[in-house]
Amino acid sequence: MSVLGITGGVATGKSTVAAMFANLGAPTVSADVIARRLTAPGTELAGQLIRHFGREFALNNDEGALDRVKLAQVVFENVGLRRQLEHMVHPQVIAQMQVEIDHNLEHASVVVAEIPLLFEAGLTCMVDKVLVVSCKPETQLARIMARVAGSTREAAQKRMDSQMPLCEKTGLADYVIDSDQRIESEAADVLRLYELLRRDGV
Repeated sequence: MSVLGITGGVATGKSTVAAMFANLGAPTVSADVIARRLTAPGTELAGQLIRHFGREFALNNDEGALDRVKLAQVVFENVGLRRQLEHMVHPQVIAQMQVEIDHNLEHASVVVAEIPLLFEAGLTCMVDKVLVVSCKPETQLARIMARVAGSTREAAQKRMDSQMPLCEKTGLADYVIDSDQRIESEAADVLRLYELLRRDGV
C-alpha cells in the first residue's frame, strides 16, 4: 500500500492530475476540498474565521457564511494574515485528511492525496511518494488570471510568490508531470505512474 502526495504551485494542474488518478480507480483525498467543507456556511470554523478576521468577510452579511474569495484576496496580499489563517485552518484540515487517507488504505493499494502546501507545511510524513505537477511560469500566470475574476498580472504573481518556487519542488519530488503537454500525453503519464505504484508500491 502507498500514499502518493500530489503537489505543485497554484494553477499548475494538480486537481486535473488527481482527477485522472480517480478516473483510474485510485481513491483521492483533497486538502482543498476538505478545507471548503470545513468552512462551509454554518460550520463552526466559518464562524470562527469571520469573528477573527471581521464581519466584512461574512458573505451577504451572514455571520455563518464565509466569503472565501474575499478572504483569499486579502491574505495573499498580507503574509501575517495568511499565517493566521493557516494556523486556524491547517490543523483541522490535516487531521481530517489523515482520517480519510487511513480509511481509504483499508481497501486500496494506492491512495492519492492532493496537498498544495505539502512541502511548505512539512507534510511529507503523510505520504510515501511525491508527485509534483509543474508548468511554465507564463502558463501558471495565465491560468491564475483566467481563474480569478479581475486578477491582474501583479496579483497573480503574488499568489505564485506566496509558495515555494516550482523549481525547488520539482527538485524534491519523486515524480514530475508537465501539465504544459497535451492532455492525452498527461493522461498517459498518469496511467504509467499509477500502474507502477500498483505493481511496486513504495
